[in-house]
Amino acid sequence: MRQKMSIGSCRELLDRLTPRYRISTWKEKGLILDEFVSGTGYDRKHSVKLLNRGIQGKPPKRRIPPLRYDAPVRLALVTVWKAANRICSKRLIPFLRKRQLIPTGV
Repeated sequence: MRQKMSIGSCRELLDRLTPRYRISTWKEKGLILDEFVSGTGYDRKHSVKLLNRGIQGKPPKRRIPPLRYDAPVRLALVTVWKAANRICSKRLIPFLRKRQLIPTGV
């Protein structure tokens, strides 16, 4: 039964083997791959992907969308929402629609 390495140890081994793997011949790559698979317990296909790609940096930070409404509008929306007994936005929209005023004297 294969004994797994810790993730930190796998990354350290990957850091050391990746440069050597990239400049090696076909036969040397097979030996390096065997060494990596026996040490980490990963499948060969996954190991090939890791050795070709190397360790990626940190994943990109999630982009926070800009605010849609400024503070006074948001306060008014929250006030209307609370007055409407905190209903969902779909049911709140009719309360927010502007009413068309018919001009007098026409």
